[in-house]
Amino acid sequence: MKPIKLILLFSIICKCSTAQVTINTIKTELQQINAAYDSAFYLSFNIKMDYSSDTTGKGDFDHSEINGKYTLHQKNALYLLDKIEYMQNEDFAIAVYKDDNFILVGKPKNVAGGSFLPYRAMLDSFIKQVDSLYAFDITDSVINNEDSSSIKLMVFTAKNVATAMYEKILLEYEPGSHLLKKMVYTLKENMGEFGVEAQGLEGARKARFSINFSGYTVGKIGAGVF
Repeated sequence: MKPIKLILLFSIICKCSTAQVTINTIKTELQQINAAYDSAFYLSFNIKMDYSSDTTGKGDFDHSEINGKYTLHQKNALYLLDKIEYMQNEDFAIAVYKDDNFILVGKPKNVAGGSFLPYRAMLDSFIKQVDSLYAFDITDSVINNEDSSSIKLMVFTAKNVATAMYEKILLEYEPGSHLLKKMVYTLKENMGEFGVEAQGLEGARKARFSINFSGYTVGKIGAGVF
């Protein structure tokens, strides 16, 4: 099977600013991305998570996709991610695991709705260590050839692949709203546990994980959904 190639962010990119980027600028941008979802007003959108890897030579290429839908409003959240559905409001939280025919009801988490996004824990951790593990760059304005919209692009490259979890990270987002359009992570998987090294093959294979965001709407879904 031939690897399914991720179509990254751009086929034509026009850089409109080359000002020196500081770590404070990067951290501020990342924090504003988080804030865009934490302060959302009935914000709804779709996500598509895509994982793909190259092969070690034994035809063990991997590819998988998960689709989801989210609606966020302050501390209220509703999402459907693959076969898991979750909702919380001010009074309670309910999770439905469709494959297991299981429903869990409990108290709502005292966190902003943006905390339920699948990338959030990683990004929170990344903000704390980005300057020590990664070189970084940001474009003030680029043209996305897919829909001719103005976007921002941050690129992080590991200073030392042996110590960093990811080799490269790309974040594409809207300049004004700071809403994400795409996140792409490139990493190497250690294949030793599968006996690959014992077969005389390379002990790691490169993989890519992407999250695509689309269909943003504000206010079209009201309080009744929670």
